[in-house]
Amino acid sequence: HERRCALSQANHAARNGARAEAISMGSGTPAAYAAVSESLRSETRAHCGGAKEINCTVQIDMPYLGMNWISQIIPPVTVTRTAHFVRTEPF
Repeated sequence: HERRCALSQANHAARNGARAEAISMGSGTPAAYAAVSESLRSETRAHCGGAKEINCTVQIDMPYLGMNWISQIIPPVTVTRTAHFVRTEPF
């Protein structure tokens, strides 16, 4: 369930970020972070940018619920999603 949640949030965040960036340059990355639930935000990396072709990539490291010590042995599983939009508004 946690993996599906992270995957869904990464998809949603990438789309929101790309859409926001296409409308207003510089607004994509904050919009991507805002689309991720607060509980996963500290494990999230996002970057949105581009001039005419917008790319927004969101990565979420899935937490090990109740087993924080395991991250010292096994690296976290990372979910990555990228969305592509074409800028529709002038700069």
